[in-house]
Amino acid sequence: MKISDIPSMNDRQRLLFLILILAIVGIFIAGVTNFFLYNAAFEQNRERLLVSAQSQARIMEAVARFDRLYSTDYPKGAAAATISQIQEAHDNFELFGETGEFTVARREGDQIIFLFRQHRHDLVIPNAVPFDSELAEPMRQALLGRSGTLVGLDYRGETVLAAFEPVAVLNLGIVAKIDLTEIRAPFVRTGITAVILSFFAIVAGAFLFVRTTNPMIRRMHESKESESQAHAYLNHAIENMPAGFMLFDKFGQLVLSNSLIHEYFPEHDKAGLFKPGSLFDDLVRFTSQSQTFADTENSKNWIERRLNEFKSGSAINVEVLLRSGRWLQVLDRKTTEG
Repeated sequence: MKISDIPSMNDRQRLLFLILILAIVGIFIAGVTNFFLYNAAFEQNRERLLVSAQSQARIMEAVARFDRLYSTDYPKGAAAATISQIQEAHDNFELFGETGEFTVARREGDQIIFLFRQHRHDLVIPNAVPFDSELAEPMRQALLGRSGTLVGLDYRGETVLAAFEPVAVLNLGIVAKIDLTEIRAPFVRTGITAVILSFFAIVAGAFLFVRTTNPMIRRMHESKESESQAHAYLNHAIENMPAGFMLFDKFGQLVLSNSLIHEYFPEHDKAGLFKPGSLFDDLVRFTSQSQTFADTENSKNWIERRLNEFKSGSAINVEVLLRSGRWLQVLDRKTTEG
C-alpha cells in the first residue's frame, strides 16, 4: 500500500506516517547492530578476564610451590609469603576498566574470607561473606574448585561479568571481574546517540521526500480524477446511445454494455450473460440454443462462423430478425486494443 493511496491522509499525516516507518526501520537496524557489537565486546571481556584469572592462579601456584621449598623461615609461613609477594606484585599491575578488580579469598568454615583486593581506586579488603549467601557467587564457585565465567552478584551485590579460578596449592580462589554496567555503558550511549541522530536524519529525509513527491502525487490525483470523469462521460454516452452496445476485450470477455441491449435480449439478461466478464462464446451458444434469431441457419455452422468472425476481427454489418418480429442491424467492429 502506498501512502498516496490513502485518501483520508493529508500531507501532514502522510509525512508523520512516513517518519514513523523510517524511524522503526532505523531503530531496528541500529538496535541489531548495537546488539551484535555489544555481544562481541562482552565476549572479548569474558576471554580477557578468564585468561587473567587463570594466568594469575598459575603464577600463584608456581610461587607457592617455590615458597614451600625456600621460604620456610618466613614468620607466618610459606603460604603467607606467597600471598605477600602476589599482593605486592598486584600493586603495580595495570587493571582493566574503571571497575576492573582482582580478589583472592579462602574459605574458613561457612565464611568467605577475602585476603586482598586490587582495585583502581580502592584497596580496602571486603568484609567476610557467608558461603551460602547469594553474594560473591564468582568467588564461591572458585572455592568449590570450579573454573569458568559467569554473570552474577559479587560481594557488593553488584551484577558483574567475572572469571573465577581455584588456586590448588593454597586452597584459595581468585576472581577477575568487571561491572556489567561498565561494559554496557558505551553501547547504551551509542544507542541513544544513534536514535537521536537517526530521528533528525529521518525527519529531514522525510521532509525532502514529501517535498519532492508532492507534485507527482498531485498530478497522479489530478490524472485519476480526469480519468474517472472521462470514464463517467463514456458510460453516460454509451447508456444514452439509441442502440444496444457491448464491448469485449481481446480475450472475449464482456467489459460493459448498456441497458438497451438488455432490453433487446431479456433471456440473455436473465441468464446473466450481460455481466462483466461473461464470454462471447457463451453468448453465441446461448443465442443459438434459445433460437433468438428467427432465421438462424444450422446452429453448429452459425456458431462456428460467428466465433471465427469475432476472433478474426472481421467487420460485420448484417440485419437479423428476432423471434419477436423485430429487425436489428448488427455491427461488429474491432478496437485498437483488440
